[in-house]
Amino acid sequence: MKSFKDIQELLLSEKNGRVSPDTLAFFLFLKAERRKSKEKQFYAFAINHEEIEDLSEAIETLILMSKSDVSFQVAVSSTDLVLIHWSFLEFNFKLNHSKKPTLKIFICDPLGIEQTICLAARLSHVMQFGNLSRFCELKVYLSNDTL
Repeated sequence: MKSFKDIQELLLSEKNGRVSPDTLAFFLFLKAERRKSKEKQFYAFAINHEEIEDLSEAIETLILMSKSDVSFQVAVSSTDLVLIHWSFLEFNFKLNHSKKPTLKIFICDPLGIEQTICLAARLSHVMQFGNLSRFCELKVYLSNDTL
């Protein structure tokens, strides 16, 4: 963990409209700490767009090997020359001993439904939602609001 001075310098160095991976990771850490103080679990991490394939493998392993319910959030970055844009995913996995487990995926992009649909299409292609639905009852939700 960085020192408070390092975090302060990091926050002050941010340009308007740009949130670096280090800054977002710090905010996810703070959110987790607040949840711990309320005795609620919070798991979150940040990845870049190129790491979605790795996320796909992790989700498939989770479905096949998990022995308990799991929820977590993922911030996905898209980088161009000017800014780092973040989209957000939430995964809720629930075991069901009498039938297939359920996996609910919530997809939200702060810029609105068009960006959310683009991310959902990319996730569907890379994570092969059709293939995942063989192992679990899969539901995908898209946010139609902007932040």
